[in-house]
Amino acid sequence: MEVIKHNPQPEAPITITPEEYDDILALGSLVGDELQRYRQDNRWAWNLAAAMAFLLGAESVVLFLVAYGVIAL
Repeated sequence: MEVIKHNPQPEAPITITPEEYDDILALGSLVGDELQRYRQDNRWAWNLAAAMAFLLGAESVVLFLVAYGVIAL
């Protein structure tokens, strides 16, 4: 594999061999799979954070009601 140097005005059109084309498609597939896995992991974390925020809010409401004497524990 050769390093491609930046040339702002190429003299000839760039050609891609079928092997390079297949490598590019395989790399794109790997990146897509990793992105999907990352999104699934991230979704799990956001759901956990939402559940914890709900529990914190519910606890705050109960403590507020106890502080004002509406309910007694």
